[in-house]
Amino acid sequence: MPILESLRQVESEMFDDHHPLALEPLAMREAYAIGYTMLACVNGYPSEIVKKQLKREIIALGLPSKFRKTAIEIAINADPDVIYQILAMIVEPRYKYIFMLDLYEYAFQDQKVTEQEQEFLLLFERLLQLSAEDLHFVRGFRLAMLKKDAELASKVVQEAVSCGLTIPFQELHYFLKSFEYWKHEAPKETEVAPTYRSKVR
Repeated sequence: MPILESLRQVESEMFDDHHPLALEPLAMREAYAIGYTMLACVNGYPSEIVKKQLKREIIALGLPSKFRKTAIEIAINADPDVIYQILAMIVEPRYKYIFMLDLYEYAFQDQKVTEQEQEFLLLFERLLQLSAEDLHFVRGFRLAMLKKDAELASKVVQEAVSCGLTIPFQELHYFLKSFEYWKHEAPKETEVAPTYRSKVR
């Protein structure tokens, strides 16, 4: 196997297959998985193909594969209390952006969105209390994902940063592999040792 191909394979195994939130608190990841599963179930009980996709998402989140069954049962019978619990976990802007991009990626995977999926997405955008700037970023990056356009993604990110949003640069690479997140991260400030001057007597 060529050296570069081997390196790419290791890179993929180390980074690409792991969800950006795989190391977050367990309760948060479970709530996230249930919210994601709700979208998968919004058109009815999930098919075997959908179940396999849910299993991949759940494993990527660092959860046991058997949690899929629990997530489906909760999602299918989701009441307002379940939704409030999900919202209570997805509070950080970073969580919100990643969650919505994950939902959009699922909904648009076959290039068409059902009315139920569209309403689900719009309702969660409102429930997560995303601002106009947040929505512009999420929807813009979602478009870049659909087009697989890294240049558009960079433009969307730059606009979001100029609006004062805190963007999870590295995590975005999970959704668009061609997005070179390291070009957008601000360089870390280096500490400058203080200089001391002797007092002139």
